[in-house]
Amino acid sequence: MHIPSFSERISRVKSKSDLKKELEQASHLVTLAKTRMQSSMPLELRKIPSMAKTLNSRGYRYYRQAQEVERQIKSQYYKILSSLK
Repeated sequence: MHIPSFSERISRVKSKSDLKKELEQASHLVTLAKTRMQSSMPLELRKIPSMAKTLNSRGYRYYRQAQEVERQIKSQYYKILSSLK
């Protein structure tokens, strides 16, 4: 599973609609990574965050990476938007 970094996503942004699309894709990727991580775990342990880290460290790493990219885009949304004008 490839998760584009913040700089990769920003380099593709040319307009306001591109920025919105990248933000939507980032949030979708977070959901997808979380779903994949949880589906590989036993049902009883899915709600315990420490077990996700222990039992599926690779999936958890993808989930955290996707979360970080989404957080960066959200936190710098208006800054990026103003630089497009």
